Amino acid sequence: MTDLIVACVRSGERYSIAYVDRLAKMVKKYLPLDYKFVCLTDQPERCEGVDFLDLSFTKLPGWWMKMALFRSAWRFDSNVLYFDLDTVIIDDISMLTQLDLKFGISLNFARAFGSLSWPCNYASSIMFLGASLDDNIWYRFEKDAHRLMIQFERTGDQHVIEHFYPNATILQTKLPRDYLLNYRAIGPKRPEASSVIVFGGKSKPHNCEHAWVREAWLA
Repeated sequence: MTDLIVACVRSGERYSIAYVDRLAKMVKKYLPLDYKFVCLTDQPERCEGVDFLDLSFTKLPGWWMKMALFRSAWRFDSNVLYFDLDTVIIDDISMLTQLDLKFGISLNFARAFGSLSWPCNYASSIMFLGASLDDNIWYRFEKDAHRLMIQFERTGDQHVIEHFYPNATILQTKLPRDYLLNYRAIGPKRPEASSVIVFGGKSKPHNCEHAWVREAWLA
């Protein structure tokens, strides 16, 4: 049994199976370690090199399916490194897998860009779930999912995660400057110090104006 799982979530049809395939290929290119790539999904499509876990029974829409990452049953006492499907990996990500953490999550990029009034400090686009992390977040969410999805409709799963686990390690505090970059911070030249580019909203790798991003995503 592997000690490391790299995971993604595909809920609904917003992202095609090609996004799963391309993320898996970027991880393979830039993670020279033993790992298992797992996609949690409610969709029927499959691609090579990926283990798929059917979560259609949860009936969780959109980003809310990410809450199922916190069910320990599928993690098998492994560390889990999670990426959103619209992530672009451009250099070695081994450092992200070697963090001695129980739970780490990205800083919300709205906060990072100075919007201190944004109500959520977390961005669930990248997360590290240590093998010792229990089911507490999942069970508390599952118990009251309907109300929580209404209460946090605007800010989503990441705000619920923060609500239940307010003391997570912010990944940027454990990584070199610019190792994780938001798409708003990139330009026409590929950044030498970065390994991961995080997209969001309507901005996606396939429609990015910078050619080096599209090339990295399609490589």
